[in-house]
Amino acid sequence: MYTRHVARFHPVRSAEHTPSWWQRLQLRSGTVLLTLAIIAISLVLVWVPAMWMNEHIIRINNVISPTYSHDLTRVEEHWLHLPRINNLKQGNEPEIRQLLAEHPLLVAVMDRNAPERLWMRHGEQLVPGSREPEYARYRQWITLAEQAGRFQWTPPLAVNADPTLGPAIVLLGERWIIVKRWTVGSAEVEKMFRLVLGAKPPFRAGIRLSMPTSKAPLKPQPWGAEPNIQADPARLEDPWFAYTGTSQAMEGWDIVAIPVRKEGKVFARRVLRQVWTGFAAAVAVGASLGLGLWLRRRARRRAILDADRLASLTHSLKTPLAILKFRCDSIRLGRLGPDQTDAELIKVGEEVDHLTLLIQTGLEAIHGISETGPQGEVSAAWLSDLVDDLAPAFEAEQRKLHLDLTSDSGRAALPSLRSAILTLVENALYHGGGDVTLQTLKVRRRFQIRIQDAGPGLAPHQLESLGKPFMRIRNQGKEGFERDGQGLGLSLLVQVAQKEGWGLTFASAPGEGFLATIEIRALRT
Repeated sequence: MYTRHVARFHPVRSAEHTPSWWQRLQLRSGTVLLTLAIIAISLVLVWVPAMWMNEHIIRINNVISPTYSHDLTRVEEHWLHLPRINNLKQGNEPEIRQLLAEHPLLVAVMDRNAPERLWMRHGEQLVPGSREPEYARYRQWITLAEQAGRFQWTPPLAVNADPTLGPAIVLLGERWIIVKRWTVGSAEVEKMFRLVLGAKPPFRAGIRLSMPTSKAPLKPQPWGAEPNIQADPARLEDPWFAYTGTSQAMEGWDIVAIPVRKEGKVFARRVLRQVWTGFAAAVAVGASLGLGLWLRRRARRRAILDADRLASLTHSLKTPLAILKFRCDSIRLGRLGPDQTDAELIKVGEEVDHLTLLIQTGLEAIHGISETGPQGEVSAAWLSDLVDDLAPAFEAEQRKLHLDLTSDSGRAALPSLRSAILTLVENALYHGGGDVTLQTLKVRRRFQIRIQDAGPGLAPHQLESLGKPFMRIRNQGKEGFERDGQGLGLSLLVQVAQKEGWGLTFASAPGEGFLATIEIRALRT
């Protein structure tokens, strides 16, 4: 026997049966709308806050740049300043010590009147050099500077033995030639910053290569952390707030200033506050857009579904009403005998009850029920009372209804379950064949109600179409439908089962009858 699971049992049902997200995405128009909504929301949530943040960072940098630029200009002037030397004989004269204290970056001095001697710095004094590792390099730089004939000469990176140490400069005066060296991370650079900028400037500064020679990630150095004024290149790499200056006196190098930690946190909080404001606005706009599209599509689908259900319901009433009118006309015109008149009146009453039930079920499906009907116990006594109303119909058709009810019971919405059982029993009576069996049994935590007839049964492809609106079975090779009706009773039953969370299964095969199984929650015993 071929089995088809129409509705899956689930103990907790949703408040309203609506198509799943996956079903919505399967619709072409829904896919297009959702794709456009996702793109729009992504742009709103990512692009707008990012642009807002960049705008505020640029605005803050424009505010701090004039101050930073002015102070860095003082650093550059100190770097280019050629001090006056009046007396250099021993190298430790008070004037020389004062000179070295005021110019921490000064590393070598040469008197043009005595070019054979190059004074090298050692601590706070100058000594004649000859064996120092830098002696030959400084001699070469002075020679190249004199050949260039410029007052200020910066050694290019090609002749700088280790350019990562920092830039250098040769200053040529009428008598004295001075060499300065900016050694990155040295105590002399820190002393120079404090000398020029003061003990607590509003920013920290440092230099970095304009064109890095290595792509390896930089690591922060201890000498670049606060409270040092000098910052290492790693901390100057990509700061939010910074001022970058260039100078011909530092060829190949940039001097960068960043706020101190306290000021930087104030600026960062200001930017983040604005960014979060923009992000919240973007989320609100994106959520409103997505929600609007979703609600619009849901309302549209609900309107179409309600229209289809209303059309199905009104169409299904035509034939029963025509039959009812025919019977009423037969009674009114006196065409029938007394016994036949009583029988027809009974059928008229049954027909009215059937129409009432059909209309009620159809309206519930159209309007949707947010809550299920009253929950109650589904016991053997309740089922027996339910099918007693159908006893006259079985007698008129000369068929039998067998009850095989266990002592177990279940729990469900009684009004909905009553309509479902009556629909299945009536289908077995009017569209099936042979005797009809109503059986109950408990399978694990589920209570099953089975309605089976001994009719000719259905082929697998016929069973697959069962439960769809206006799907009716035709006789192969013959005109007309095999069974009367509109095919809407089982369609409404399927909708109720899915909404209530019942399990619903149809099983049949040619020559083996038809079996319908409803699964509800079983009561614990």
